[in-house]
Amino acid sequence: MDGGALYGALHLYNSIMVTTAGQYDTLDRLAKQSLTSVAKNIIVKRKEDYVVFEEYRIIKEAEDRFTVTDSYGQQTTFLSSRNALSYCIFLKNRKYDQAQLLIRLDTLLQRKLFDVEVAKNILNSSQDADRKFTALARVEIDIETSKDIRKQITECVNNAKYFQQRELDNEVN
Repeated sequence: MDGGALYGALHLYNSIMVTTAGQYDTLDRLAKQSLTSVAKNIIVKRKEDYVVFEEYRIIKEAEDRFTVTDSYGQQTTFLSSRNALSYCIFLKNRKYDQAQLLIRLDTLLQRKLFDVEVAKNILNSSQDADRKFTALARVEIDIETSKDIRKQITECVNNAKYFQQRELDNEVN
């Protein structure tokens, strides 16, 4: 191979490498931009907790206790992960009234479930017939109320799903 041919081959190799490196840098920059814009709409699992929309963290405290911590350190506790996630969706979409409604419903459900457990304990441990009758009457009311609250929570969760889907559709468009 003469010097000109060798120079030509090296020049071609270098231009391919520069082009490839330039394309790689462009691809890398585009990927980072895409991930940064998409990160506002994704949920990432990190160990035992979830990072939601880069702003919120959902931590499983117990079987029926999920804590949402926002970027300011404020914490809110829910009975289920779907309620916690719905809360995050409402906050992200600035639906603060829906977020507060979900907190109230979840808290009310927590209280009713506690009342049901207390009534069950009374029914199982008390020897007093009047006390058992009163506990039974209360537990029936609390169970019916719990069903109604669960329906309202399901409506809230469905609203959150709608807002998230609408946001994703806007992102795609």
